[in-house]
Amino acid sequence: AVEARQQVLDRFHLVERHGIDCGYARRGSIHLADTEQEEAELREGAAVLQADGFEAELVEEDALPAWARANGYRMGQVIPGDGELDPVRFVRGLAEACEAAGVRIGERSEVLAVDEGGAGVRLRTGGGVVEADAVVVAANAYAARLLPWARDRVDPVRGQVLATAPVVERLFPQPIYASHGFEYWRQLDSGEVVMGGWRNLDVDTEVGTDHRLHADIQATMERFLRGLHPALADVAIPHRWSGIMGFSRDGLPLVGVVPGAQRTWVCAGFTGHGFGFSVLAGEVLAGLMATGTSPWAELLAPRRLS
Repeated sequence: AVEARQQVLDRFHLVERHGIDCGYARRGSIHLADTEQEEAELREGAAVLQADGFEAELVEEDALPAWARANGYRMGQVIPGDGELDPVRFVRGLAEACEAAGVRIGERSEVLAVDEGGAGVRLRTGGGVVEADAVVVAANAYAARLLPWARDRVDPVRGQVLATAPVVERLFPQPIYASHGFEYWRQLDSGEVVMGGWRNLDVDTEVGTDHRLHADIQATMERFLRGLHPALADVAIPHRWSGIMGFSRDGLPLVGVVPGAQRTWVCAGFTGHGFGFSVLAGEVLAGLMATGTSPWAELLAPRRLS
């Protein structure tokens, strides 16, 4: 368990190693419980995390911030080692580091089909054909557009988000989760509060690759935001958007050779936890493609869902 924890921590060094300016900070996170059931889950989860060598702390009701108590939260679970960053700046910084290492990135080059045969793979694109020894389809929610096998194994799921104008007062010093992780928000260093989730209000329709806004979910988020703290009662909300996530059928990513193929690999199904899984997934892929082995290979093997 200690070794596994260290491997997780070592991955944070990517930001430092490549000098990526992405606002990375480790201020921990807190998961709040407003029901007896969720409280029991957080208490049990803290014990499991501690047994596996991770830090986890319980915060009782009387030690919660005033706004949390006023909104009916019973207690919280703090993970002191959790970090946060700007995902767009991180991805761009990582891409720059890859290019510096010799990787060629072809943006705005839509792949229309992947055809495996003979000694390689042919990618049909809008601009022509690309031939390769192997291909990795890392399209997450859109994997089924190129891999029929991914249908019914990686489901596209829509998530709703909003962002406020900057708030001068520092209301939330760390990312916050609630309602079994279906509600989450954090305040950026520049003051904006970014809030997302509430997909559980309409699970059946929050599916597919259409980036439409769900009016009822957006309205519910806004009502929650307004009542969360007096400083948010009248704050402007200039940004609203949705994002499409790829959910695997068992909650774990699919990383490895596509069943029935030899040179076509898949890396998808991050189930809303892409930043927790993506770097590990890349390491698993690199190990498998370069040496044929990885300590995580069996756990993430796509054939488990065949």
